Amino acid sequence: MQLDFIGIGTARSSTTWLYNCLRKHPDIFMPTKKELHFFDCDKQFSKGINYYNNYFVDRKNELIQGEFTPRYILYKESLLRIKNLYPGVKIIISLRDPVDRAWSQYNFFKYNKKKEPSANFKLALNAFYKEDYLEKSLYHKQLVNVFDLFPKKNIHIIIVDEIKVNPKKILKNLYSFLDVNENFVPKSIDKKINISNVNLKAPNKIWSYINRTLVHNQRYVGGVNYGNKIKITEFCLRVILRVFARLIFLINELIDFFPKKLKKEEILSLKDKKEIYEKYFKSDIEKTETFLGIDLKQWKIF
Repeated sequence: MQLDFIGIGTARSSTTWLYNCLRKHPDIFMPTKKELHFFDCDKQFSKGINYYNNYFVDRKNELIQGEFTPRYILYKESLLRIKNLYPGVKIIISLRDPVDRAWSQYNFFKYNKKKEPSANFKLALNAFYKEDYLEKSLYHKQLVNVFDLFPKKNIHIIIVDEIKVNPKKILKNLYSFLDVNENFVPKSIDKKINISNVNLKAPNKIWSYINRTLVHNQRYVGGVNYGNKIKITEFCLRVILRVFARLIFLINELIDFFPKKLKKEEILSLKDKKEIYEKYFKSDIEKTETFLGIDLKQWKIF
């Protein structure tokens, strides 16, 4: 099977919007499931290439096909697997202001996933999910891994800030990179998708711990499992935990079903953003800027 392109990152960087805009293009086939997690999950990868190919069996007359799994960029082994199987594949990477990306991840974990107990973002950056918030926003090393394996002409970088300014131009350039009709404009171009919804109910510490332990107990960043090291060997225990996890998931949906008073969008203060930028991301942004040869002044806070 020919894989023409693959979106590999980064999380919370308009990747669901990109997936939808790509999937709507008449010349492009993508699986109905956005994130396949074939190359970054050892269990999935061990099922073999025919298992992966089954995601693309519904392709009809589309010119090209591909997929989008943002976690691939974090795991060097997944990049090597892609390279070995599809050396000529085109790579799509979306990058967001690292502070905004971390803030979005925090709110997504807190409100949508209900597994982040901290009401203080700065404290959360040094707590249980610190790897998700910080390491995923440190782009330089991730990009070096990609450019070491794939030719520059096959890598397309998208800056999220530019999507907000001119989404048509971003899509036109992306479609051109993929050699499909660049004048196509999807109806979903102005639609916000998979946002961190602050109008959902945030969990208390007990409920967030239950969610974290039973529903989201495996957490990989860069190939390392930072989740709860629960060893489950008995079949019955695995089944029981899966039932509990499903029950908790349904309770979460029930909690969010009831209407709540709408809140203003939570905005990170400029003071806090500057502090986080200088403490965690300033150096990496400068390295990323130099490495890519582009101006990222919109990410800098003076």
